[in-house]
Amino acid sequence: MDYRVLVRREPTADGPDGKQLRASAQTGRFPVEEEFQLFLKDRQWNAEEHTIPAMEAGQVVFLDRYYLSSMAYQGARGMDPESIRVENEKIAPRPDLVFLFELPVEESLRRIGENRAVGPDEFEGRDLLPRAKAHFDAMDWPEIVRVDAMQPVDVVGRQLLDAMLNLLEPTRETS
Repeated sequence: MDYRVLVRREPTADGPDGKQLRASAQTGRFPVEEEFQLFLKDRQWNAEEHTIPAMEAGQVVFLDRYYLSSMAYQGARGMDPESIRVENEKIAPRPDLVFLFELPVEESLRRIGENRAVGPDEFEGRDLLPRAKAHFDAMDWPEIVRVDAMQPVDVVGRQLLDAMLNLLEPTRETS
């Protein structure tokens, strides 16, 4: 079966609030409440302009990060993850499927160092990542598929594909 697909990232690179958030990753983060409001406005813009229209047109929408990331990262900075969830679900649809790639913090930082000339950004601080990970670990949603990102790429890819096809084609048999 063929699917029409929309792929987006958050924070957005083309929304005014997303641009501010992306810049803050290099220049220094906003106070947590201000940062949360920027994420919320960027997400609402993305939902209204891209996500919801694509879903209404029958497209499959992939988002690199979404409000569960806000729950974890702003939660790691002291906000209540449940209130973050509630505010986000007022303006954006709940995801049907979430892939949560799990890696030890040290391995995450090692990979960032190997794959980026500039290294970790302001959202990836050694002190913040364990707190964000604890928030992700506490999420117990049926939509979450936890992926051991230490596995070989082909194994991870197969797990992702099977989970997506099981959602899109529930009567199909997995390999």
